[in-house]
Amino acid sequence: MDTLRAMTWAWATLTAACAFASAQPQKYKWGFIDRDGRPALPIQYSKAESFRNGVAPVVHGKEAGLVDKKGARRGTWKFSDVNDAGEGLYAVQTAGKWGVIDNNGDEIFGPRYDEVLSFSEGFCPVRNGESYGFVNRLGYEVTPTKYTRVFAFSEGVAGVMMGKKAALIDRTGKELTDFVFDVGRENPVVVAKNGRVRVQTNLQWGFLDLEGKTVVELKYQAAKDFSENVAAVMDLGKWGLITPDGECFTGFVFDDVRSCKNGLVAVRKIDKWGFVDKTGKEVIPPQYDETSDFDGGVALVCKDKGCAYIDTAGRAITTFKFKYRYPDGKNDPLVQEGLIRAFNGQQWGFIDTQGNEVVPLKYEEAKHFSGGYAAVKFLDKWGYVDKSAKEVVAFKYDEAYDFKRGFARVELEGGFTFIDKTGRELTPPRYLKAEDFSEGVAAVAIKAE
Repeated sequence: MDTLRAMTWAWATLTAACAFASAQPQKYKWGFIDRDGRPALPIQYSKAESFRNGVAPVVHGKEAGLVDKKGARRGTWKFSDVNDAGEGLYAVQTAGKWGVIDNNGDEIFGPRYDEVLSFSEGFCPVRNGESYGFVNRLGYEVTPTKYTRVFAFSEGVAGVMMGKKAALIDRTGKELTDFVFDVGRENPVVVAKNGRVRVQTNLQWGFLDLEGKTVVELKYQAAKDFSENVAAVMDLGKWGLITPDGECFTGFVFDDVRSCKNGLVAVRKIDKWGFVDKTGKEVIPPQYDETSDFDGGVALVCKDKGCAYIDTAGRAITTFKFKYRYPDGKNDPLVQEGLIRAFNGQQWGFIDTQGNEVVPLKYEEAKHFSGGYAAVKFLDKWGYVDKSAKEVVAFKYDEAYDFKRGFARVELEGGFTFIDKTGRELTPPRYLKAEDFSEGVAAVAIKAE
């Protein structure tokens, strides 16, 4: 999860997540297993989420609440549903209304809202009817439920909407601006990054500071969020780079730009990409047909139907024998645990940040290294390799996931189990659902009778 976890969720995402949670109890019975595959808590719950800080939210029959690892109930159990609301707090439901309890099961506030979402920076959006507001960790209503839409707190401020216009509020609920900003497809959330909030009014873009004051005049055709204290803005069809105070230090000379990563910004002139640094100095002249951002000191660049990896000085560390492909989207990390997942147009493998081949490119698919191992696919089955290229887990699974806390989820013929780093299965693959290990146990589910 990214460092701005939950800061950019939108209405649809939140609604879908809550809908999934409420639908979950109808299909499965949940329990927990330990690191040896033995039952830690029996399969008896109609809903269960992972352990956090020694407790897990569960639904048992018509009752819901928290249990510890011995199965003992924490606090009151007068609720019908429960969800992890983040930051050590839990949303609980009774008679269609939601409240919040703490890690001990004690009420922060009783059920009084139609919906309670997730905490961020100590504040949680809540809904009554069609209107939203915020409560804090003590249960005090920071703003009444009067807004048509709200966004998570980020760097001490949050966006709120009244009708079709947005404003900015602080931690006290004070409205720092008037409701004058537009939210749409190009600006789906109002969120602070690097101390600045990107906003638009009547297709004119600029930035506010964390007090709601305009620090970059709303006069640009387009703008991108600040990253590493650099942002891109467009004027008369050309892009330039600005400082947090709005000074354009490059001139408006680029046809496209990306976010600053590893101190460098990918920029395009006509149809070729290169890189400039945070002062606007050209470090790598525009010469490539396509490029990734820098990550871990390397970037993937392409020209003449081939791709290579370069360092931050522009030196090629490989030949142009690779292809530009991001199976998990363009935000997929380039470097994980010091290795790069590389694709030659037909097969996958791994290279290091000096360009040396570490795992031969011979696999049909590959996932990033996690916990020292990577899931790779061969002859339509998944197994695992380590960083010495040793195939440590046989190719037998229909799906394989990252190692986390010493174990990986794997799927075979519709059933889940876990393996350790020797490839030992903790149980037969008999579970219909499974969550990653957390605090020494994992939630698993079978079909409800």
